[in-house]
Amino acid sequence: YPSVTAMKDGGFFVIWNSCPSSSSVSVINGQRFSYYSLLTGSEFPLMPSAANQFATVTALANGGFAAAWFASDTAKVMGVQYFDNATANGSPFQVASTTVTPFPVIAALPNNGFAISWSDSNVYVRPYLSSLASSATIQVNTNSLTSNAIPSIATLLDGGCVVSWYTTSNNVQTVWARRYSASFVAQGAEFQVNTNTLYNTLPFVSAL
Repeated sequence: YPSVTAMKDGGFFVIWNSCPSSSSVSVINGQRFSYYSLLTGSEFPLMPSAANQFATVTALANGGFAAAWFASDTAKVMGVQYFDNATANGSPFQVASTTVTPFPVIAALPNNGFAISWSDSNVYVRPYLSSLASSATIQVNTNSLTSNAIPSIATLLDGGCVVSWYTTSNNVQTVWARRYSASFVAQGAEFQVNTNTLYNTLPFVSAL
């Protein structure tokens, strides 16, 4: 599951999971490319040890990037931030304190911030509004179902964001979404996206 993001200088950055031969450890590697798809520096590990999977990355306003992933040995969501010169802003940090499911997602915010969303039986989002200054974890869904899963997140032009996910109830899958302001105040309740009665799963949301 590689992830790619466009960088401020017109290039792009790719991260992916690598499993060394004869090893069960999955590390996260990254490589930056120029506008002309030329290598910029060398491939390097974002998280060189432990069992890490399902990494996701987003470029930041200062030219750096932030990434999140699922640590399968602890079932926790982890994150890290890098400056424009590929120097880490501190060590990788734990985003979620509870046991979670795979597939976290990340989106850039204004002022070099970012937000990370994930799920267990509920969907959550945690904003880092300025660099690594984190806010409290927010539960996105308000329903009492036990199958809110696989979120998607997008930053909007006003600096806010929208989170989308799907639920399962009585063997019916529905897609839901909820919008937040730039200060992460919910803009109304969650709402159902789909109107059909098919199996609706794995949403992806984007700003227009």
